[in-house]
Amino acid sequence: VFVTHDLREALLLADRIALIEAGRLVTLETPQNFLNSSEPLTAAYVAAFKTEPDPARLRGAS
Repeated sequence: VFVTHDLREALLLADRIALIEAGRLVTLETPQNFLNSSEPLTAAYVAAFKTEPDPARLRGAS
């Protein structure tokens, strides 16, 4: 078990990703299925993640 709030990290490392809200298991899926989930809370979490800026792009071109 590895706990992170960083979805990028979870997508890279996990065989399965769990979303827990208020102590309740909302979703337990493979990374690909997690990203494509139709469960409302999971879909909202993924949508918020997709709108965050990519830190690598913020550094600018070298």
